[in-house]
Amino acid sequence: MTGNLPKYGGGVRIRRSTLALFAAGLLALAGCGSEEPRSAQPKPGEVSPEALLTKANALTADPCFRAPEQQKYWLCEKYVTQLGSFTGTVNKLAETFVALREPGQQLRTGIDAYRGAGCEAETAPEPAVCLRHLDQLKTGLDTVRTRLRDAPTATE
Repeated sequence: MTGNLPKYGGGVRIRRSTLALFAAGLLALAGCGSEEPRSAQPKPGEVSPEALLTKANALTADPCFRAPEQQKYWLCEKYVTQLGSFTGTVNKLAETFVALREPGQQLRTGIDAYRGAGCEAETAPEPAVCLRHLDQLKTGLDTVRTRLRDAPTATE
């Protein structure tokens, strides 16, 4: 136990702790000078244009989108509700992707008109009006999909 160790015995611990601090400092600095671009992942709570397009494409599978004229318009309320949630996300993304502003508004207007006309009830006063609102929603959703595919980086 003699040899090269200092007589007071604390030198080895000081060297290890100094080495540990030095290593921690190097690790901290390792990421600071990186010139690689960070990924363009959305922040928590944000939706990417790609994710929104996936959701839009999923909504097109609904029969109320594919053939609204063949549906009992009052049975499309679930579809309209899903579009309402989707439209909120479209309008949030439209804050930075201006190409979505107009179709987002078109969707919101169509949803409000569908509900305002009482289309969620089987006894709606004007079935033809309800079908027209479903067509308006179809057009709005198609426009959102096109804009997301064609101009996903359009900003003000």
